[in-house]
Amino acid sequence: MSESRQRSRRIGYLWSRMVLHNVLIQGAQGRPLLLDVYAPSDRTSGVVFFLHGFKGFKDWGPFHLVARAFQQAGLMLVKFNFSHNGTTPQRPTEFADLDAFARNNPLLELADTEAVMNYIVQHYFRWTAQEVEQVPFYVVGHSRGGALALLFAGREARITKVVTWAAVKGFGTLFTKEQIDRWKADGVRYEFNQRTGQQMPVYYQYWETLQQHRSELDVAAAVAAINKPVLVLHGSEDQSVPVAHAEAIGSYNHKWVQVKILQGADHTFGGRHPWTSEHLPEALQAAVQDTLDFLQNQNALSASEPTVLASSRPEHTTQLNV
Repeated sequence: MSESRQRSRRIGYLWSRMVLHNVLIQGAQGRPLLLDVYAPSDRTSGVVFFLHGFKGFKDWGPFHLVARAFQQAGLMLVKFNFSHNGTTPQRPTEFADLDAFARNNPLLELADTEAVMNYIVQHYFRWTAQEVEQVPFYVVGHSRGGALALLFAGREARITKVVTWAAVKGFGTLFTKEQIDRWKADGVRYEFNQRTGQQMPVYYQYWETLQQHRSELDVAAAVAAINKPVLVLHGSEDQSVPVAHAEAIGSYNHKWVQVKILQGADHTFGGRHPWTSEHLPEALQAAVQDTLDFLQNQNALSASEPTVLASSRPEHTTQLNV
């Protein structure tokens, strides 16, 4: 066996036995981003890319327990900070760079996701080129990350299944005309972070990006054209993104999209930051299990009709502008 082949096998063995934290790679516009890799002890049966949401980050709340659950189920989970999410490599759990946060947009996050996927394919040296082609790739996204997951799956042929958690139906869908006019006049709008007390700026370039790249960032069109299984999970008590968003995503493509409403679950499925328990909250455990069942069910090629279990309680929502 050649020396390079032996080295590849050794590295692959180490990857299979280790959880890698804070791996530094280059993301959109040359900015650094950090990623974590949770690989199972045996051969990986698939790779899951996990996309955090607005005002989120890879180490938020119980996301480490989510990653362990996927790892224990035989899947590699890769979670990462978007390059412009406001965190830095030195302070990965704090919004220490609000200018970067203000300059973020879905195009940058798509570029980040592509960079992470390419990094994993290129650096998981245990796989041969033929093996890489046989490994299924999945994407799971929360909130705004859910909308991004749908877009990414539509443009990336290597992704075979998609799961969204509490996803918005599209970017910029919750802004009023008055908010947009004020945003344009001021050049910036502020989103209050109740947890940190920060007023987090978003430059008007975000809205301009949505308008200038409307077809490329059209979630409804991407879902309508998708030909791979999609599971949409949403909490009946989501106070940030109305359940109607999940139902709308399901309506975009009745053949491939299945919608499931988790009764009693809120926007974060019971998760909070920081999370000190060693166990997932009940609702998030249910979301994880539904996700694993969906990803590992080889017979579920499509959904003939979306499964929608409507909440029996009236909605009282605090809208999240994304």
